[in-house]
Amino acid sequence: MCGQRESVIFQNLALSLITEIEAVLTPPGRPAADAGPGARVVYFAHLGLLMAFADGALGEPRREGPAPRSDRIRDRP
Repeated sequence: MCGQRESVIFQNLALSLITEIEAVLTPPGRPAADAGPGARVVYFAHLGLLMAFADGALGEPRREGPAPRSDRIRDRP
């Protein structure tokens, strides 16, 4: 998807999300810039998943085997 104009809103959102991801990935005592490349990888992977899901490429996952523990607990009478 590509438009004719840049969106300031989406640019600001991207910067905010990358900054938040950097904060999560930054080890204690290290500058956030050390996590910058990894944060961008996570951001673009997230964006790719959103695009794929919006396009219908990712459907409902098939459920095989027993239900996850949280479902078993929730379904108790």
